[in-house]
Amino acid sequence: MVTAILIDDSLTIQKLLERLTAGKATIAGRAKDGFTGFDLFKQTRPDIVFLDITMPNCGGKECLKMILDLDRNACVIMVSSLGDQATMQECLDIGARAFLKKEELATGDPESKQKLHALIEQLVQPQESRAA
Repeated sequence: MVTAILIDDSLTIQKLLERLTAGKATIAGRAKDGFTGFDLFKQTRPDIVFLDITMPNCGGKECLKMILDLDRNACVIMVSSLGDQATMQECLDIGARAFLKKEELATGDPESKQKLHALIEQLVQPQESRAA
């Protein structure tokens, strides 16, 4: 099973992501802003990072840059309500692997869970493959 961290100032979204990733990812930690999230990333080195854009102290785009400066191969999925095309493209250009809109996850239905599990499988190689 892959490890993940959740960096989002919304406890509701953190709980939703934890529920949707159950059975596919173990949550190694949570943070409510980019600075704390970056420290958590350094400590845990997870397989995947779920990262919000708009947060206090340090936003998601800045945190994304810090994570990728430290580990160019980090797998970061942006999760935000800011789903306009320019914001999405900017995050992908910086190096995010995917961009999920919170509204699409908010239903928490089985289809949302299946889509998220498929995305995790697509983006994260099993530990054995990465070690080889």
